[in-house]
Amino acid sequence: MEPNQLPEVKDALQKRDIEDLVKEVREGFVGVHNRQDQTNGKVLKNIADINALQVWNEKQAIKDKYNKLIWYLFTVALSTIVGLVTYLLLHHQ
Repeated sequence: MEPNQLPEVKDALQKRDIEDLVKEVREGFVGVHNRQDQTNGKVLKNIADINALQVWNEKQAIKDKYNKLIWYLFTVALSTIVGLVTYLLLHHQ
């Protein structure tokens, strides 16, 4: 090789190295972006699941309140009936 061709070879090798580096960096970022997209998808799914559970929990809380009310009314009614029957049996003899 002649000395004046040496810079051209050096430039070509550097250009090739830079192109390879750019290619590797782009491929690396594609991998990072893919992982972020997967993570974001999982986060969005989890947010939807959390919202569904919150709605279910609110409905369950309302249902529990109605169940408590029904049992309270049942207990009051039963106590009243037992009290009336006891009163009738003990005081009307």
